[in-house]
Amino acid sequence: MALQAVLFDLDGTLREMDPPFPAIYRDALASFGVRVTRDAERAAWRWAHAFWAGSEELHRLLAQYRTGDGHPEDGFWVAYHARKLERLGLSPAQAAAIAPALSQALNARMEQAADRALPDALPTLCRLRALGYRLAVFTNRRVALDPTYLADLGLAPCLEAAWSAAELGYFKPDPRAFHAVLQAWGLAPHTVVYVGDNYYADALGAQRSGLAAVLLDRYDFFPDAQVPRIRRLAELPEVLQAWSADARPSTR
Repeated sequence: MALQAVLFDLDGTLREMDPPFPAIYRDALASFGVRVTRDAERAAWRWAHAFWAGSEELHRLLAQYRTGDGHPEDGFWVAYHARKLERLGLSPAQAAAIAPALSQALNARMEQAADRALPDALPTLCRLRALGYRLAVFTNRRVALDPTYLADLGLAPCLEAAWSAAELGYFKPDPRAFHAVLQAWGLAPHTVVYVGDNYYADALGAQRSGLAAVLLDRYDFFPDAQVPRIRRLAELPEVLQAWSADARPSTR
């Protein structure tokens, strides 16, 4: 496989909140006396990944709770958190009672969190550049990226381009989104690998669009992933080198 370029998701892949959102969420739950098992947590996050990957449930909630400028209303987030709480094992009544306050608590915690690149993001990008790969970002954000944002994260020197779904008019996992990026980049699907943390939108979306795919599964939510899986970005160069040498990457 003659890979020429690596296309990255942004949120959860190259950048994160500090503390990371799963820790913020776990802390917020604990403040309401909600403690969950590891299996329940994994089930809830797997559901959340599928929800954000253009699910029918997402579109129904957006249709119900959307502001005039197209952004979700507060009611959207309350409904979303109620559904996620149910996946954690709460009854519908318990979830509905907690969701409004949980949504507010999460907003407050996220406003206090820092915004940073993953610790191994820049070293990994630098190594990939040294290996000759072209590098860019494609995010599902509903607003265009500020040109200075990636520079503020310290990642811009290694990236030659960045696209958001808001600019393209299509969202992952829609193949038209991936194909629009490839057309703008001037590359064929089989020469590009997409790296992201959402199994459905990123990994399967890219794969079904003709790209190679690698899942960044930092929290071990998808041990059964049917694409190559890494736990840290620093593992990526070895995976790509093995792939280019026609050795199938591990799906561990």
